[in-house]
Amino acid sequence: MQPSGEVATANRLVCFDDLEHNAAVSKSASTARMYSAVIKRLKQYHGGDSIDLDDITAEYVDAFGDFLLEQGVAPSSAAQFKMVFRAIFKAPFGEEGSARFKEAFRNVSSVNKAATHAIAIDDVRLLAHARIAEPVLDKLRSVFMYCLYGGGLLPKDVNGASEPATPQQTSLCADFGAKYSA
Repeated sequence: MQPSGEVATANRLVCFDDLEHNAAVSKSASTARMYSAVIKRLKQYHGGDSIDLDDITAEYVDAFGDFLLEQGVAPSSAAQFKMVFRAIFKAPFGEEGSARFKEAFRNVSSVNKAATHAIAIDDVRLLAHARIAEPVLDKLRSVFMYCLYGGGLLPKDVNGASEPATPQQTSLCADFGAKYSA
């Protein structure tokens, strides 16, 4: 076994057992368990006790993700396994292999993307013109559209207490008022 932080590499071969031992001695218990789970799946996918760094390509990483999905792993878990795969192999690639490392893991997201709370205008159009037979869902859609296009109109404005500013607001207020006013 290698000292903590080192992984055996001979002829660019990386031993899975060394990776697992390194994780066990240098990572927290929960992280080591996750690393171990990913390494076991990699051994299962790759076959054998070691892997040549030259074998790790973007196609290989994508195929590993597909393998996980075929094994019944949830898509979000498969994505997480691929991120851990990347983390495990950062050290073996080292500084001299950083370009190859980036290329091999180019399809693996490194961070959670910031969630956007904006809905695309095309989606708004689809929703606005969708035929919804279920009355409750139709009302929910109407309330959503009212809020979206209402641009700050208060519910009392539906009853004509103030004048809407845009044609969309006028039409929406009229439709909403006709359907849902008491």
